[in-house]
Amino acid sequence: MKDLLATTFLNMAVCYFLMDNHVKACEKATLSINQKPTVKAYYRRGKSYYARKNFDKAVEDFEEAIKLDPTDPNSIKNELN
Repeated sequence: MKDLLATTFLNMAVCYFLMDNHVKACEKATLSINQKPTVKAYYRRGKSYYARKNFDKAVEDFEEAIKLDPTDPNSIKNELN
């Protein structure tokens, strides 16, 4: 059940992000992380924080995503440059 909720919240976060509602995107990504921390959820929340110019929080989330998968297949490190 947690996986389903995490995926649902993450999908909602993407939708809100694409609608430029970064506050809601951040909220939904946080709910996803609370259910199941994933690289995608931290990345999406980080992008939402970045869009809101909360750069410290964005960096924290990008770093957390990299910790979850140090191979960094999504090139999240590029977001930190």
